[in-house]
Amino acid sequence: MRHRRWAAAALVALLVAGAAPLAASPRARTIRIPRTLAAAVENAPRAVSLRFPATHVVFEWSGPRRSALDYRTIGPDGVRSAWTEAGIDDFDAETRRHVTGVLAIRRAVGLEWRNTGGPVEDVRIDYMNTLDGPAVERRVPLTARAGATPAVVSRAEWGADESITRKSGSCAREFAPVQQLFVHHTAGSNSATQDSAATMRAILHYHVKTNGWCDIGYNFVIGRDGRIYEGRWSRTHAPGETPTGEDDLGRGVVGAHVAGYNTGSVGVSLMGNFETQALPATMRSALVDFLAWKAERHGLDPTGKHTFRNGTSSRELHYIAGHRDAGSTACPGAYVYADLPKIRRDVKARMTNRTSVTISLRSDRSRIDYGGSVTLSGLLTDASGLPLPGRELAVYRRGADAWKVKKRLTTGADGSFSLTVRPTAEVSYRADFAGDEALRPGKSAVRTIAVRHVVAAFVEGGRSGDGAYTRFPPDTTSVVLYGWGLPKHQAEIRIRLFRVFTDGTQRRVRIDGTPLLSGEWQLAVPVRTPGRYKAVARFNADDRHLLGKSDPVRFRVRRG
Repeated sequence: MRHRRWAAAALVALLVAGAAPLAASPRARTIRIPRTLAAAVENAPRAVSLRFPATHVVFEWSGPRRSALDYRTIGPDGVRSAWTEAGIDDFDAETRRHVTGVLAIRRAVGLEWRNTGGPVEDVRIDYMNTLDGPAVERRVPLTARAGATPAVVSRAEWGADESITRKSGSCAREFAPVQQLFVHHTAGSNSATQDSAATMRAILHYHVKTNGWCDIGYNFVIGRDGRIYEGRWSRTHAPGETPTGEDDLGRGVVGAHVAGYNTGSVGVSLMGNFETQALPATMRSALVDFLAWKAERHGLDPTGKHTFRNGTSSRELHYIAGHRDAGSTACPGAYVYADLPKIRRDVKARMTNRTSVTISLRSDRSRIDYGGSVTLSGLLTDASGLPLPGRELAVYRRGADAWKVKKRLTTGADGSFSLTVRPTAEVSYRADFAGDEALRPGKSAVRTIAVRHVVAAFVEGGRSGDGAYTRFPPDTTSVVLYGWGLPKHQAEIRIRLFRVFTDGTQRRVRIDGTPLLSGEWQLAVPVRTPGRYKAVARFNADDRHLLGKSDPVRFRVRRG
């Protein structure tokens, strides 16, 4: 009985030791997200009264390529705005359909349109209000900006309506290594006073509910406020983690922004119409920051060219290209497209002005028993080997599924860092430095820790004595062995029994019976011949654990 009590206590101790402490939740804020109101008018007359004040509108019509449309709004006070050209976001030559971008307007209660460049037919007007609908409160964790990683407004922060997006079935997210960066414009309005988050909600609603897409087409959007907004959903990011638009392996989510070139590319769209206006300085600076971040993450030469290849397309492109380079469109607008050569040079300057770093990562052991611990340690230095103190980096872990942040650390005065971990199955670790204004990002080599099954074995009954052997009387025909195995899961425990002779040699004794499962176990071992015996419990290896062996259990059955 004392063995059973000891085994139970040891089992509890190991389970407690393997439990990880809960991480403190990061700072969050409460925001109010209005529900998007939306309606559409088919075969719209030249003057339309709206069912509710609209904050955004999209026009669609049939006509030759040269056809164009102007519009003006009517406010609640009856005042009409000036006529404004409705820029074209897309033209389908086969169907002769023109579509504008999502245009921000000022709570219009009516709209008027006129054709200016050719015949216009079958006008459709989609209008939305993303500011005044019934609001719900949402607790949103704040994203963190690490080093040179640009600040990104998460979908939760700009109020994405996840109830309308689809993420499974035919809309299950696909990922691919990033080989290309595309620059777009939304062909929307250039109002500097528009609410960029509200426009993001309008773009999402139009892409999903009108176009029938799974989600917003762009991977990222740069707003009129110069902020970078997360576009297409890629995965659930940890609280405080900057949205990357990638899976845990660093592969980019496949969007819907350049037909035939979505797999392996990242599409960033500039909010506005840059066919007739230059890009504001704040938006241009954010674009350079974004492109430098992505180019550096994926090893792309910002001023270089390559042959883009995926399953359906192959074309020589700049690593940083405009939408029109791979499609029949004016996107990203004449002004942005003309500026792309200098944007590429500015991106390269942003990257090359920083020093490379080296991150080492070591572990004091590469194999441990389940419930044990490992100390990871490393050093962050610059290209010349000088330590870099006070820098934040993240230690990532990869178990059976994906890379996730284990802990964020700050390097000490000598550039060192360390972390003690208690892995419960085979796991890999790496250390990532996001970079900053002076230093490039860097990653350490991967360290993998193997974890052995733990198994204990004991003998039931008998009398102590005779050295290490528990004694049983001559009439004993079987001896009960019992114990436990960790971690508990569907893996086999097998008993190996040996006959031990006086000269020290031993011979294995066959045991018939079903293999045991992990957890607490018990087995009656038949004894056909008196003598000394040794038993070892083996917890067989599986795809995430190494073989574990118990200490030998020794017993003796006396001769009559």
